[in-house]
Formats: sequence, structure tokens, C-alpha cells
Amino acid sequence: HWEGVDPSTVVNFLRTYKTQEEAQRTVNPQLIADFIDRQVKRGWLTNWHVVIVSNSDTKVHHCMVGKYNIRCVERQPRKYPSRELVSIGTLTSPADEFLDLTDDEKLAALKFDEDHDCKRSDGNPSSLAIRHARPKSKALMLIYLPEYKNDNDPHMNYGLFNEEIVGFAISFPKDENAIPVEYWVNPVYLEQD
Repeated sequence: HWEGVDPSTVVNFLRTYKTQEEAQRTVNPQLIADFIDRQVKRGWLTNWHVVIVSNSDTKVHHCMVGKYNIRCVERQPRKYPSRELVSIGTLTSPADEFLDLTDDEKLAALKFDEDHDCKRSDGNPSSLAIRHARPKSKALMLIYLPEYKNDNDPHMNYGLFNEEIVGFAISFPKDENAIPVEYWVNPVYLEQD
């Protein structure tokens, strides 16, 4: 977990990130980088936290990222993966999105959920509440190495030894005045708010 990461580091990561062509309909790192650049010029999104999420389960595949031994996160594919496309649905875990929040920000997010009658059963704040509680200067980038191993159906396997995949998610603060970029999103995203 790195705190106080300069936004240019995040933008550079996004500009060099290679996305599967099929996935660019739902996630376009270039447009996300453009969005961040526009917000930074306004003085927002200047304080980044970056986390490489590592699984606590020691039985999953692991690999070295620099000097760090990262255990992959298990994500079952929605359909048979190929070398060109892996479709897993949701990459993030609900608790990951508030890893960077202070205790006061977490309490504000929980209060938001309470005030809007949308408390989660697991006691964690909702994504919407997290975005409302996160200061406009702060954002979180989560980096995952997803994998799946099924001994009974090896065609479902992906992300294992020497075939690791890197995925990312970003949690932005809520900002009604953000300078937009033109972007298409999938119906699953639209249904989340």
C-alpha cells in the first residue's frame, strides 16, 4: 500500500496499460487517464493511494511483483476464458474500496448509508457512500492479479504460472462538477448507482 502517490504515476500506468480489445468497450484506460488529468488541473485527485491486493489464502497462485510476493485473487470466469479474453464480472471485493479511508471518512460513509437507507448487511459502507465520503483530492487505485484454477474443468483456468493477468479498479470521490470525458459504460455499471 503506497500513500501520497503522485497522479502522474497513475496516469502513466493507465497510458501504458494494455487492455483486451473486447474490454475497451467497458474500460478504456486512456480515457480514464484523460479524466484524471482534467481533474488534477482543477486541484482534485492529487493524493493517490495505490494498493496491490494480495489474497490471504496461501493455497492460491502467487508471483513476484518487484520485491513483493503477491498472492492472486480468485475470480471465477463467467465463460470459458481464451488467450484473448477473460470475462470475470466484478474484479473488486467490497471491502477493498475503502482501504484508504480514515476512520472519520469511514464513519461518514456509514452515516451516508444510514441516512439514505442503504446499509449493507456486511457492515461495510456502500460504494456510493465511499465516493461521497472520500475527499475530492483523494483517489484509490486497486491492482489485482486475478486467477482461477479448476482441476475438474481445466479449460476454465486462467492467470496461473507465466500467464498472470493484471487488472485495476479506481475509486474516485463523488464530484458533481467533474470535467467529463465522453465515455461508454456497460449496463452493469449503470445499475450500480
